[in-house]
Amino acid sequence: MAALFAPSAPSAGSGQLVGGFVAGFLHNGTRRDALKAGGYAGGLPILVLGPVALILRIGTQSAALPLGSIALQYVFGFLLVYPFMIGMGSLFGGIGAFGGQWLSRKRS
Repeated sequence: MAALFAPSAPSAGSGQLVGGFVAGFLHNGTRRDALKAGGYAGGLPILVLGPVALILRIGTQSAALPLGSIALQYVFGFLLVYPFMIGMGSLFGGIGAFGGQWLSRKRS
């Protein structure tokens, strides 16, 4: 059952790509501004929902794991994994924005 809800490798960055594509397509400015908008579109969902997902995931393990292991997971998650995921989301959003801005310029 868990395999139905876990993201697969090809779909991991698709939301950020689509969000960045839409942001880049709709942005009327320079390419640099479109890339910033795409980066924000890719990184903000992780920035907002990432801590909630981490707390819920580790909270479900609290009955089975010792307190030290849970604390280590929080520290590792917030200090290493969370910033990396925000950066990757921004990168995918910027790539999508590049494509969206290119297509927007091509159409006009």
